Amino acid sequence: MKHSVIFLLAFCLIGSCKPTMNEENKLLTLLPPSETNVDFVNKLTETEQFNMIQYLYFNNGAGVAAGDINNDGLVDLYFTSNQNPNKLYLNKGNFVFEDITGKAGVAGQGDWKTGVTMADVNGDGFLDIYVCQVGNYKGIHGRNQLFINQGDLTFKEEAEKYGLDFQGFSTQAAFFDYDRDGDLDMYLLNHSVHTSRSYGASDLRFEHDSLAGDRLYRNDEIKGNRYFNDVTTQAGIFNSQIGYGLGVNINDINNDGWPDIYISNDFHEDDYFFINNGNGTFTDKFKDYMRHTTRSSMGNDVADFNNDGLLDVIVLDMLPDEEKIRVQSGGEDEYDLYLMKIGYGYGYQFVRNNLQLNLGDGIFSEIGRLSGIFATDWSWGPLFCDVDNDGLKDIFIANGIYRRANDLNYVKFLTDNEFFSAEDNKNTPDKVLYEKMPLYPCYNFIFRNNGDLTFTNMAKEWGFDTRSFSNGSVYADLDNDGDLDLVANNINEPAYIYRNNASETRDNHFLSFVLKGKGLNPFAIGTRITIFSNKEKQVVEQYPTRGFMSSSLGALHFGLGRNDKVDSVVVRWPDMTVEVIKDVASNQILTLDAVNAGKPRIDTGTGNKNDLLVSRANIPGLDFRHQENQYYDLNRDFLVPHTLLSEGPALAVADVNGDGLEDIFIGTASEQPSALFVQQTDGSFRDKLLPVFIKDLYSEDVDAVFFDADGDRDQDLYIVRGGCEASLGDPLLADRLLINDGTGDLKESEKGSLPFTSNNGSCVAAGDFDNDGDIDLFVGSRVVPGAYGISPNQLLLENDGRGHFKDVTEKRMKKMRKPGMVTDAVWVDYDKDGDQDLILVGEWMKVTVLRNDNGYFKDATGSAGLKETSGWWNSIYATDIDNDGDTDLIAGNIGLNTKMKPSAKEPVEMYLNDFDGNGTLDQIICAYEDGISYPVAQVDELKKQIPGLDKKYPNYSDFAGKTAKDIFGSKAINRSLKKKAVMFESCLFLNDGKGKFIKSALPTEAQFSPVRDIISHDLDKDGKTDILLVGNDYTAKPNYGRYDASYGWCLLSDTASTFNALFPSASGFRTDGDTRKIVMLDAAGKKYFVVGVNNGNIQIFKCLR
Repeated sequence: MKHSVIFLLAFCLIGSCKPTMNEENKLLTLLPPSETNVDFVNKLTETEQFNMIQYLYFNNGAGVAAGDINNDGLVDLYFTSNQNPNKLYLNKGNFVFEDITGKAGVAGQGDWKTGVTMADVNGDGFLDIYVCQVGNYKGIHGRNQLFINQGDLTFKEEAEKYGLDFQGFSTQAAFFDYDRDGDLDMYLLNHSVHTSRSYGASDLRFEHDSLAGDRLYRNDEIKGNRYFNDVTTQAGIFNSQIGYGLGVNINDINNDGWPDIYISNDFHEDDYFFINNGNGTFTDKFKDYMRHTTRSSMGNDVADFNNDGLLDVIVLDMLPDEEKIRVQSGGEDEYDLYLMKIGYGYGYQFVRNNLQLNLGDGIFSEIGRLSGIFATDWSWGPLFCDVDNDGLKDIFIANGIYRRANDLNYVKFLTDNEFFSAEDNKNTPDKVLYEKMPLYPCYNFIFRNNGDLTFTNMAKEWGFDTRSFSNGSVYADLDNDGDLDLVANNINEPAYIYRNNASETRDNHFLSFVLKGKGLNPFAIGTRITIFSNKEKQVVEQYPTRGFMSSSLGALHFGLGRNDKVDSVVVRWPDMTVEVIKDVASNQILTLDAVNAGKPRIDTGTGNKNDLLVSRANIPGLDFRHQENQYYDLNRDFLVPHTLLSEGPALAVADVNGDGLEDIFIGTASEQPSALFVQQTDGSFRDKLLPVFIKDLYSEDVDAVFFDADGDRDQDLYIVRGGCEASLGDPLLADRLLINDGTGDLKESEKGSLPFTSNNGSCVAAGDFDNDGDIDLFVGSRVVPGAYGISPNQLLLENDGRGHFKDVTEKRMKKMRKPGMVTDAVWVDYDKDGDQDLILVGEWMKVTVLRNDNGYFKDATGSAGLKETSGWWNSIYATDIDNDGDTDLIAGNIGLNTKMKPSAKEPVEMYLNDFDGNGTLDQIICAYEDGISYPVAQVDELKKQIPGLDKKYPNYSDFAGKTAKDIFGSKAINRSLKKKAVMFESCLFLNDGKGKFIKSALPTEAQFSPVRDIISHDLDKDGKTDILLVGNDYTAKPNYGRYDASYGWCLLSDTASTFNALFPSASGFRTDGDTRKIVMLDAAGKKYFVVGVNNGNIQIFKCLR
């Protein structure tokens, strides 16, 4: 086996390439056109006949392609220009280029060019150039062009000959071998424009459009010639008028060896994820794989950024990172429109960048907010690339829109202004309209991969200090020095070429590969390389089209960090043959030839199913679907971050009929009867319908507990009622105590057994706080209906031993009757003094410790070490996690996958007041950004809640930079009720045995989504206690985002206080939906976990060990 070394790092460093002394701290240096000879400018000329009013994608910019057109080992550059000639630059070495456009014959024809890709279309060993265009639209003429490389630095346009001269709204093309027959096929990404046919239900995507809608072309041999046949329909590819395609990426997302296709669509259409079926057809599995997407999807990229061997996905949107721009830019849909789109069959879409982490087995967690990359303004092309050669892929984002059509002042100008009414705008000159759109260039972004699923924007530190309108972009090692240089196509200014100085300024190593394929695929498109070094793994695939309207086909690059060699390199060639190379030295560019490959091998990367800890199971008769009633309080409470109507189902387990078998109660939403499933001797279950469940049909059960209320040694049931449809005092909110007759028949307790309370309940905890031998209750309440933020009354119920309960809250808890918005509670003797203390958590609350002193409770939160713990807590669980004889706590918070990042120094705060004097409570939630606390609500939300603000701030720009005090005045803010949260992490609190807790955050994966419930068990039978977490929150307002990144987590104990989070594919614990509760159930001698899902089926998991 022979591999040729093209370049060694030691021979690549040319003196004039080194950065000057004042550049040494910058990783990237912007080279001027006078040095590179690359003077290309994508110059836009707006006219009354053609502009952004006439063509909505007028300001999207154009692309760039990088590839070695003459096989001299240097990467050349081709730029497309929307309105002017394209340009081809030959790399002469040392960052000097020559414009050979004229003699090469590749300037192109057509009125509007868009994307470009390089590929060897005819398989002759030379890269050809394919240019997309817009044609047959409002006087714009042009067809896509294919420039076939003649091998002598000249090209011949032959798109028609090859069947690729499409005319319509083309964006970009991707060449790949979808059917693995050895030649390159082509996916053509097209966009659309708004017409009356563009609006309607999602089934519009099954229609056909001649100008818009994507195409798939199969490369066939016809009479000795290559010709691309349109196989779009038979392959299952959508090509309709709602295909607003702006990004295409080819990848093998499921590791099966067949190339898949990710498409990012603008506007209301969902993204597509076409999974290759291996038989010439594709199936869109976006909704199976991902739970939400960006709303205005721009470019995308696919790569393994966390080095686990699974490919991840990034898709860009247009959420501004600067507060002053964000407040005057169009944001999330109003809630009614959001729900209407979902009703029309579209998926959940939000205005922010998405980073989809691949969990294996066809599921993804969207963690853009946790990772820190969710807001980069109007962004176009994301590129995963290891810029600093540390072995972790960073993210380069080109952004900036020339004229902001989503500027709210501009929108207001169109619809309501002093000059003319909306109906008169049709006669207004376009020039008047488009010149009202603001011009605001942006900095491009470069995010450093921190290695912990988070990124840090290093634009300023690494050398991005120029604002621009950048669009298409690529990375390539232009000088063969072992680091990736960056190129961007800009509107109305010269293209950017950034020299990467990593090889000179960093001590990291690299390894790159040039691929030589076989037959009609000489550049081996479709190859996957995996390298292994010091127990680390990296994966890169050879698919050149990525980002936005651009492509890069050069050496496959790996940063190695401080590793000076690679243990092994595994090359999977496009035909599935495999080559393995051992002990490869770093700092070289190797040429690999497919002729050296061995036998085909497939590694799906799904792991060994025999190692699973639990598995999904069905228990006969135990089948139930929770059905949430439809009521939206967010249409009433515009500033509340989430609805409080969807808190169920309740779950409780006990032996209700005394037969030694565990039964399960499932509490439901309004208009659905609750259920009691009684276990049979064979381990199956039977639904026992009780009259009391029918009587309480219109109440909502949010929590429940079995306990012996009346001392007769059977299990009675307390049910907590909640929901914001009813007001305080409404009988629908009255809790129920159901008394067991000993046979499992539950009937409502006799009148007077409970004091009449009608709170919006949240939880119940049973314990003997007064040590008198019977079980007492704490009943928590989260919110006062219609007054979010006000702390409701809590309830401490003392049992007389015969099932009669007395409200002793005022007597026993004194000043702690209203400790906050309680969501969960647990009894535990945390200080080991022989009585039960009460631990509470809640929204805007600390993890609160109420110490029991002879039956009376005092706030001991501070002395317990929990002073700085206020958060948006959902759940609390007590167990001796470290087996040291005292009780520890595990608490579920909202998590870190949020746009708000509170700390003790910069908390998230809420001011409660009737700011406009209309008798309604207003909730002004604020979060810090760049050291200043701003309101989180969108401007229109604030104005809808407090109409007077519209007169005070007639323009959206007037809100820019305004704090709550600026808007409402210091006097009103100072008189407001203030709540705060200083942490959003879900945490473990270890008891030190001396009455104090030591806080530590749960693993990063546990922070992906709210943790709604917790349970522990030794899952792997190693003597250590492991943890299962469930959670999500689909009820959040669009502005806050849907919290849906959890599929349940198994945290396997490592040490006393550290845990390893197992992906669902490794543990077997994979939940689906808006999970709320988890309980353990013994059935037929086996242990099961039952998971309650809001508005979904219960899910059952069997312990395998």
